[in-house]
Amino acid sequence: LKFFCVSVLAMGDTTAVTALAWIPRGKALATPKKNVPTKEELAHVISDLQQGIDNADGVPATGRPSGVLTDSSDEDDRMEQPDGGVDDDDEFNMADYDEEPGIEDTMFQTLASDLPLTEQDDPYADPDVVDDSEEEEYIGITPDDLLLIATSCEEDLCSLEVYLFELEHANMYVHHDIMLSGYPLCVDWLPCAPGAEKGNFAAVGMYSSAIEIWDLDTLDVISPVATLPSKSSNKNSKKGHTSSVLALHSCPAKPSVIASGSADHTVRLWDAALGSLAQTYDSIHTSKVQCVKWHPTEVAVLLTAAFDQTACIADARTPERVAKFQLPADAEFAAWSTARPWEALVSSEDGVVTAFDVRKVATGETEKARSWQLKAHDKAVTCFCELPAEPGCFMTGSLDKTVKVWDTRSGHPVHVHTKNMQCGALFTCCANVDEGTVVTFGGQQVAVWNLADDDACGVVFGLRSAVSEQ
Repeated sequence: LKFFCVSVLAMGDTTAVTALAWIPRGKALATPKKNVPTKEELAHVISDLQQGIDNADGVPATGRPSGVLTDSSDEDDRMEQPDGGVDDDDEFNMADYDEEPGIEDTMFQTLASDLPLTEQDDPYADPDVVDDSEEEEYIGITPDDLLLIATSCEEDLCSLEVYLFELEHANMYVHHDIMLSGYPLCVDWLPCAPGAEKGNFAAVGMYSSAIEIWDLDTLDVISPVATLPSKSSNKNSKKGHTSSVLALHSCPAKPSVIASGSADHTVRLWDAALGSLAQTYDSIHTSKVQCVKWHPTEVAVLLTAAFDQTACIADARTPERVAKFQLPADAEFAAWSTARPWEALVSSEDGVVTAFDVRKVATGETEKARSWQLKAHDKAVTCFCELPAEPGCFMTGSLDKTVKVWDTRSGHPVHVHTKNMQCGALFTCCANVDEGTVVTFGGQQVAVWNLADDDACGVVFGLRSAVSEQ
């Protein structure tokens, strides 16, 4: 199978996969744990959900959108008799329909009344019968499985999903998912969390300005293990972002250090192990920070790009020194080249991708720093990546719904192939390091593409996957 695609939950115009990240092989438990929420946890979640509905813009707790004018006089006239009495045929009491409690009220009343039942044993359950082997096989993770994190949003549901992809059988499904309380904008994998030096976690940047850390090794979790900034951290580290978190990236050399970019125009560095803020860049950009990327080998070097049409190179060891270079338009995505580690790649909303030689940027030669510039798509290039198995294979994803493959081995991109991923406008992509020919894309659904099985790309780059060699 050359191309595999799986929908995220229910397909629809409001479905969006906002971010993707691979879980490294060997980092997830072979058999995930099962969470049994306490009565207090359930009550807290119900309270948060109720509060979210009460505070929703234009939707009060009664379930009727505010600002929508309705004239029910005609209906009342139809229901009432000339003498002012009520129609005897009004079997369903429609005359008093608006006075009845809304669906949210009854739903949360039902949930609250069910809380005591969670502490009781099922009288019909046989204690000698263990879980079905089929369920254990379903949730079990083998050493060959690939695990993918995706954040998805619909009109009334946001979730963090863990996909299991079986490369040999080209089979993928949602292994488990987590309901989120708000809109997620970015995600990255973490090997640690506050109070846990080792584990399998996901950091999720939220529209609400928070960064939530979730345990991916536990099923049916209802709350994050931590939120940055942590309430237990010292006073100097309580200052988090004041607007939406648009970008996250954990440092490859020190994964406990997370960089975040926000709509509040700032970049912040966090210590995920302590749950505290380590450093803030509050003046390097004058608009929303769209991307942050640590250098893959230079430990403290950070690349940022923003809607002020600039990209910056910062060194966490000397925060006062920042090199900046101009972009042709507002930034969409940025990353370091693995084929040429001295190059920073930045895409913009005008469909252009630019490669900058950061050595020249650091010395002030910004006009000579541009290595190459490519008009890749007619619409915004929202994501791109280099193939781990062949870094000269460069892929760009766009709002035009296509992925284009380029050969950059000569020092300038040459077009190789174009594919419509059949998942709408593309917002994000991520290459798998363990299987160097596998890339995932996100739009209205998740798509996984093994380039080794594609004739056009396989021949040009000499790609071979582990499955195709068997």
